[in-house]
Amino acid sequence: MAAKGDIASVSTTKADEGIRAFSVSRLHYFTSCPRSTRRFPIEQYSATALALIMLSKSAQIRQKLAAGDCIDALRLASHFFDRSRDTKVFKRGWDAHNHPDFYRQLGHDPQEITAAAIMLLKKIFQPDTR
Repeated sequence: MAAKGDIASVSTTKADEGIRAFSVSRLHYFTSCPRSTRRFPIEQYSATALALIMLSKSAQIRQKLAAGDCIDALRLASHFFDRSRDTKVFKRGWDAHNHPDFYRQLGHDPQEITAAAIMLLKKIFQPDTR
């Protein structure tokens, strides 16, 4: 027999009710929605969002640069996982764009760092746009 105040002696009726209520609501969701819409509800995305979802990160960067959205292209490039020198420049450029006061405290010009990162990004992803 459990002592008073022991975990085993606590009434589990409230917990059981909560679990049952949660289970019933989940059961309603899983029985009322078809399986395909639960996994990836395509209907909620626009055609342009779906096109961006299906593209590689490099293709998305090229599209953003072609549209003139250099900062968004830099945001995407800063999330590459390799540790190359170029990726580090992209990461530093994105950080300088997001935290310019910090870079000024360090004695750097954040616009110059961001511009250098965007220039490198264009050099890599738009080599010759003739």
